Amino acid sequence: MRKVLFIAYYFPPITGSGVFRSLKFAKYLPEFGWQPYVITATEDIQLHQFDPTLLEELPDEVQVWRVPAPHPQPYTALGQLLRRKPSVQSPPTQLSEETESSTVTSRPPLLKPLFRTLTWPLRLIENPPVDVQLYWALRIIPLAWRLIKQHQIDVIYTSSAPWAVLLTGLALKWLTGRPWIMDMRDPWVSDEYVCRDKGLRRKLDIRIERLALRAADRVVISSIGFVDELQTLAGPTVAAKVMEITNGYDEADFVIQTDEQITPVGERRWVHLGTTIWDGFVPLGDAIARLGPDSQALQEITFVFHGWCDPRVLEATAPNKEQFVFGPVIPHPQALALMQEAELLILLLGAQKHWSRFYTGKIFEYLRAGKPILGIGPRGVAAELIERCGVGCFVAAHETEKLIAVLRRIAGDYPAFLAEYYHPDWDMIAQYERQALTGKLAAVFNAMLKQKAAR
Repeated sequence: MRKVLFIAYYFPPITGSGVFRSLKFAKYLPEFGWQPYVITATEDIQLHQFDPTLLEELPDEVQVWRVPAPHPQPYTALGQLLRRKPSVQSPPTQLSEETESSTVTSRPPLLKPLFRTLTWPLRLIENPPVDVQLYWALRIIPLAWRLIKQHQIDVIYTSSAPWAVLLTGLALKWLTGRPWIMDMRDPWVSDEYVCRDKGLRRKLDIRIERLALRAADRVVISSIGFVDELQTLAGPTVAAKVMEITNGYDEADFVIQTDEQITPVGERRWVHLGTTIWDGFVPLGDAIARLGPDSQALQEITFVFHGWCDPRVLEATAPNKEQFVFGPVIPHPQALALMQEAELLILLLGAQKHWSRFYTGKIFEYLRAGKPILGIGPRGVAAELIERCGVGCFVAAHETEKLIAVLRRIAGDYPAFLAEYYHPDWDMIAQYERQALTGKLAAVFNAMLKQKAAR
């Protein structure tokens, strides 16, 4: 069996965005003749949810090394020492402007510039270039090098974000000469929503991504919508090494039956699973508010949200708390059961144009769940996927009147909505099954070995 060094910072029992892609690849690669040697972080990653049941999916031959992720916080510690509390809204793994101001507040104005200058090294340590996982990405290089030598690893695979693992991939390729497959789940410097650094930090990030794109033997992306951005960044030749392997669904997950009945019998539930951001919710919230008083049928609907939710969404829906149900992240089998029991699956993308390039991970499980989808956001790859597979309706975020009409129709005449919009093409949907997608990744690994042998 051939061997792949599989570097994925987010890996079970952590759950959430990005985890399932790595989990399913690791699960099915042995079936295609590839044994993964996984390097990941320990379970104490901050700000993440956990689902230990996910570990049950890994075959016995998949070996996992867990390395702690250092997060030095000398600047925050200094603030605490000076009896200044950091902002509670700031993630502990990233230094924010609020944390900085809380540390220097109440000092004489003339001393603030001097204090910031003197503490600059501390702030740089706490918020290093690229991202706060930089220390972890550098820390795992010796372990990865030893595994490559001891186990005669054939190829190197990295999954990003975090983006610091690109430095790991670069270092290992230079040290060992092994082919490096760089999997970009999301865009980096071209996405201002993710990469907000300016000035010298942004220039450094651009240089690192450009260098990684040019050095990698193959670049795997989750959406073909990112290709133009990569070409702009690294040159036209990068397109020849780019391959789209989308996220997907695992057929094995849908044969698992849960004993618990999630949805009460007779209740009409419209379900959204995963992160709910404010600008993604606003179009739906506005349409419901305008339609609600005029639609008795809509009053029969219960809107169910599970996952992290922007506090502003909770505040906006508080007057109708009986109709809007919010819950935490739930185990994956329960989430799938909830999808299959729902009357409608809601997909909320952000309103900004850059969301047109994203599928989101859950959309593929939505496809397989056997229930219609209502997508809301900018038109792009997600809208095309829903319409191409015949599984629902997509409404642009700015089309408020159209969204009101669609909501009224679903609530008032559900069979008519199904007759018009729900005609699933199961052969097309099957292309997004995780086992098949892993076969595509294994084919990339095989091709890299052939190219290396031919040199």
